[in-house]
Amino acid sequence: MPSRRMDPYLNTSIWYLKLKDLVPDDSGKYTCIVSNPYGSINHTYTLQVVGEFSTNVDNYAHLAQKDNSQ
Repeated sequence: MPSRRMDPYLNTSIWYLKLKDLVPDDSGKYTCIVSNPYGSINHTYTLQVVGEFSTNVDNYAHLAQKDNSQ
């Protein structure tokens, strides 16, 4: 994944990694490594991207239900 699509940022004392514009080919294992002068730890996460993101409103029509009870 190109680094321009990964956006690490710090919020208070917690680091986050935002992955942008994911596609199914980005699915796989990602390892977070944390280290300091006392040692290091790591954890591997499995990411499964099941579809591409869309901002097309028609794709979300099934989520909205019209209330005709009034």
